[in-house]
Amino acid sequence: MNEMERLLVDARAKLVWGEPVKSVRQFLGDSGMVSDKEILRFVKKVNAEKKRSIRGEGVASIVRGVPLFLLPVGMYILYQFYPDLRILTGRIFDWVARLGLYGFYKIADGLWKLVTAKSDPETV
Repeated sequence: MNEMERLLVDARAKLVWGEPVKSVRQFLGDSGMVSDKEILRFVKKVNAEKKRSIRGEGVASIVRGVPLFLLPVGMYILYQFYPDLRILTGRIFDWVARLGLYGFYKIADGLWKLVTAKSDPETV
């Protein structure tokens, strides 16, 4: 790996881990190996990758949360059609309700990631 590649890898790591764009641009500019135009293009590319990754995590979180959230609803509907199953309601429904709350949390977390990935104040 040559010096230029190592510099870009370090800059990418700084951006991904939340370093301010201003300091990364200064870091790349101080090296003298990268032009201002290349720095802007590189920062935009890395920010786009970061946003895409955050949105992907958000979608995955929503996909995991929806079935968990719907589990108590399904159990309630099952109890409506088969009242004899209400014998099992105590602890089982308690745990299913907890799974539903965790599913709600995962959905909210995924939606939050989808919204905040687009509104990053540290973009170019």
